[in-house]
Amino acid sequence: MQCITDSELDGTGPIGLATAYWAKFLGARHVIVSELDRNRLSMAENFCATGIIDSNKEEVKPQFEKLSGSTPDVIFECVGIPGMIE
Repeated sequence: MQCITDSELDGTGPIGLATAYWAKFLGARHVIVSELDRNRLSMAENFCATGIIDSNKEEVKPQFEKLSGSTPDVIFECVGIPGMIE
């Protein structure tokens, strides 16, 4: 089984925070979250995220690579808005 070392997580509501927590708990080296809401970003940073991306100000992909030094092994979409992945 391959270990997930770099994970990107979109959305830091209850589902996103739980997913970020478990990714970190299960050994992810980088748990980097992107979010539009600054309060939720702060909560994620204090709770378990190793890096945060303010989606209002930054492009997610280049900022993720800057923070982690690589591309994500896995991306968790925890927003739940139709069309998010398109």
